[in-house]
Amino acid sequence: MTEQYQQFDFATDVKSAIIWRHNDAPNLTALMSAKQAWYAANHEQFWIDWFNNVFSLTSADDFGCAVWAIILNSPVNLNPPAPGPVPWGFGIFNQNFFNANFNPTARNPAFLTTIEKRFVLLLRYWQIVSKGRFVEDNGFLYRLFANPITIIQDGVPTQVWPGMPFKTFPYIVDNLDMTASITLNYPISDNLATIIQEYDLLPRPAGVLLTVTIPTFGDSGGVLLMTVPSPLFPTSDAGLSNGDIWNNGEVMTVFGTTTPNPAAPLIYFVGLTVAELVSAGGANLPLTNAGLAGSLWNNGGVICIV
Repeated sequence: MTEQYQQFDFATDVKSAIIWRHNDAPNLTALMSAKQAWYAANHEQFWIDWFNNVFSLTSADDFGCAVWAIILNSPVNLNPPAPGPVPWGFGIFNQNFFNANFNPTARNPAFLTTIEKRFVLLLRYWQIVSKGRFVEDNGFLYRLFANPITIIQDGVPTQVWPGMPFKTFPYIVDNLDMTASITLNYPISDNLATIIQEYDLLPRPAGVLLTVTIPTFGDSGGVLLMTVPSPLFPTSDAGLSNGDIWNNGEVMTVFGTTTPNPAAPLIYFVGLTVAELVSAGGANLPLTNAGLAGSLWNNGGVICIV
């Protein structure tokens, strides 16, 4: 996401106050040097940290997210109400006449990580300022997921991802019947899914039913399947290059011939995401069974699971 904030220079040059005839005064220059160091640590760095950790929603820490949650009126945790008094019933399980109890179903609290909090708040921000047009929504989701921003950490410019830590991004398709579909190319945590559903944070026009699709992989006798398809994997090998991965009737397949790098890390089936497989590609999948349970390998073009 491209930063549009006005840039400020927080530095304070205390030494500039020394007039030329005092340049060779060691005690005075030492005092001003110490004062300059104090300003750098307690003034300049304070405002840099405040900008990164509070003002900028794309890099805010937990405190900054708490401030933004108040501004945007969007809770970042879900705390269900405390249960009421113990209901009346028979026996230790408070059973009624149908052998069921009267106790209401309790909900567990949902707590988010810092990155997930930013994600929720950015969705809420877009929900407030957008017009609900799918073209603009997809543009926002692209900027949210696809472009890193630069912040200052320990005096060094560092690139960070403002949303979830994957370079692939979700997108919305208008089904032209007052419904739409959003595809997420990776699984999200149960807590994040609960918060998004509870507060209806996914962008959509008013009155449009939005369904969520999360592409998933399956294991069929040691063969990697894509049980819920993703458009990031083509369903035809036309125009592919060696090492590209495609969906051959749900069977994940590597196109052409490859020469894997022996030093490339193995990819494992457990926790495998579309973003991870897209990023790794098929060129470095080993051509022989590595013998490590759950690892993927290229078995004559078919991606298999050890």
